[in-house]
Amino acid sequence: PLGQNSIVGSLIVFRTVINKAYVDKMIETNLNDFFDGENYEKTQKAYLTFDEFKRLADTPCKFDVLRRISVFAVFSALRVSDLERLEWSQISKAPDGQYCIRKTIVKSHRDETVFVSDEALSWCGQRGEGYVFKGFRRSMTREPFQKWLRDAGITKKFTFHCLRHTAATLMISEGVDIYTVSKMLTHKNVQTTQIYADIVDEKKRKAANAISLLK
Repeated sequence: PLGQNSIVGSLIVFRTVINKAYVDKMIETNLNDFFDGENYEKTQKAYLTFDEFKRLADTPCKFDVLRRISVFAVFSALRVSDLERLEWSQISKAPDGQYCIRKTIVKSHRDETVFVSDEALSWCGQRGEGYVFKGFRRSMTREPFQKWLRDAGITKKFTFHCLRHTAATLMISEGVDIYTVSKMLTHKNVQTTQIYADIVDEKKRKAANAISLLK
């Protein structure tokens, strides 16, 4: 069975095809008028707390390149598709003297500028030519990544992509406004980023209820 969000995504594609057929006069009636709408289901985003992230970064990994690219993923909030193709030539100094990444984002096909700190850049290793994270393979994000998590004492269900969720959640937790976080994540729409603000609100609610004389 398909999940609710998979159903919605598939229906969007189907409706696009139907609309195109109607515009091109391949069908006489736009059948979309007869379909009821479907809503995305709100899902929980897995993320690491700051302490968990620090513990993971401090834990040795069988593949050092996996450790370095993972930590950099949190600092930069980039997807694995962009990280594995990141080249040294795409990292340069911005007018303010700090470093930034200028590249075409794989998912959106848009040119973006992503600012990175000196600390983040230190995880890239010594500057050279070609790919930054030489030797990295996508297969490392599966069992090797999971073993590294276990070695760090992290047992929650967590994937490499969740490092991106971690980046967003930590930034918002530190007071970075939602619009800036949206730009850091290279989202087209700030509403896509709102889910992370909701996560932080939940953490604040738990904090508000943490102290009680009734326990």
